[in-house]
Amino acid sequence: MVASQLALGAAKTFSSDWGIGVTGYASPLPGHDMNPLHALFAISYKNNIVKADKITAVGEESLNVQLIYVNSILKGLLITLHTIH
Repeated sequence: MVASQLALGAAKTFSSDWGIGVTGYASPLPGHDMNPLHALFAISYKNNIVKADKITAVGEESLNVQLIYVNSILKGLLITLHTIH
């Protein structure tokens, strides 16, 4: 999964225990049927993927989709932090 590779790469690049990777679409591309819009994300901790999920957004404007993604990812991170620590 690309999001997992991004999370692991971010942690390595910044010498961090934690990394977050996100990929997907917050707005439709012309000529492509992307309904619902979606993002894939992963959270890594100490070189392991500890959470990976898909977020979908239906019928929202691009900015609202971005906010849905950010809120979902931060919620996933918070839950993961409570689980690990």
